[in-house]
Amino acid sequence: MPTLPRDRNKDRLVHITADRLIYDTAKSEKLGQATGKARRGSAAQIRDRTWTETLYQTPKGRLFLACRGGRRSRHRKGDGDAARAGQHIEPYTQAQALQWCLDKGKKDLFAKLITEG
Repeated sequence: MPTLPRDRNKDRLVHITADRLIYDTAKSEKLGQATGKARRGSAAQIRDRTWTETLYQTPKGRLFLACRGGRRSRHRKGDGDAARAGQHIEPYTQAQALQWCLDKGKKDLFAKLITEG
């Protein structure tokens, strides 16, 4: 499932599934965000280990996670010396979104998803 190149808006990610479902960060509601960052090392080492996960909901109600990370983060592309910063979109079920909320300590968002879901 390829992620299309970003457009001029540097923060926009678009993903189209085999079923032709479109996940577009620019046209979806941002529900919550979690960030991880190294606590020690040079500025470059910290940048390489930093990652961001943002939970979105499309206008049709589908949930997805937009992930970005440095070349040594969990969202990198490739391994070893070939590793580089990465970004991708993961379609999420309601159960996956609820688990993400619990894992990231997003209690208010968890409650919102439960009441709306």
